[in-house]
Amino acid sequence: MKTDITLIRNIWIFTMLFIGSISDIREKTVSSGYLLIYALGCVAVSVPGFDPHSFFPGLLPGLFLLLFSRLSSGAIGEGDAYAVGFIGMTLGLYAAASVLMLALLIISAYAVVMISLKKAGRRSRIALYPFLSLAFLLRLIIIISPQGGN
Repeated sequence: MKTDITLIRNIWIFTMLFIGSISDIREKTVSSGYLLIYALGCVAVSVPGFDPHSFFPGLLPGLFLLLFSRLSSGAIGEGDAYAVGFIGMTLGLYAAASVLMLALLIISAYAVVMISLKKAGRRSRIALYPFLSLAFLLRLIIIISPQGGN
């Protein structure tokens, strides 16, 4: 039963990150309606087996990113911070922190390549949702791999 709930949670998170990626790439933003659906879905899949010791600490990476967004005048979008918070409230602190760190590592490498190729500059905007999607998928692959869960 617990693995079924975890599977549903992972499918929900990945699906919403993928949908958000499309919007983030095309429009450089995600709508508040989308974020509301994402949040309500996360709450719904979190209800079975709800653990407040996992839920509330899981919000910390998203709150950190939201604070950084506000302090940096939106260098990182609030929608990105909400996405990380939704991952945390659904899957816990470790999942949210690992996805965020992996996404930041991948986007940093991407930015270096783009700047080296003179396709982007210091002020260029890069959509974070696609990198969150990729990081989430890589995290799932690592967890599922024969040696990844140990």
